[in-house]
Amino acid sequence: MSPPRRSQPTPPLTIGDLVVDRLRRRVRRDGVLPSRTMREFCGLELLAERAGTLVSPAGIATACGESGTGTGVGEVITKLNRTLGDPRIIHGSAAGYPLHA
Repeated sequence: MSPPRRSQPTPPLTIGDLVVDRLRRRVRRDGVLPSRTMREFCGLELLAERAGTLVSPAGIATACGESGTGTGVGEVITKLNRTLGDPRIIHGSAAGYPLHA
């Protein structure tokens, strides 16, 4: 019988001054640890993984374990932008949301 496999450590995602620590479920921006909900973290984690690319509201909702069209995602993005401060790093359109550092 072989020993159990250990999963590789998940390194934090760093985009500019934003650090998303997936292991500890923490976010830092410019050294500050802003508070956010798990739903916000889930959306931000996906956006950070795909930084610079457009992510659809439905894609964010699905990644966060929600069903439907992602109609509430806009509210989550608004809260994230407010929490993360200026300059804004998440922009949106009808097609989706890209994260830019």
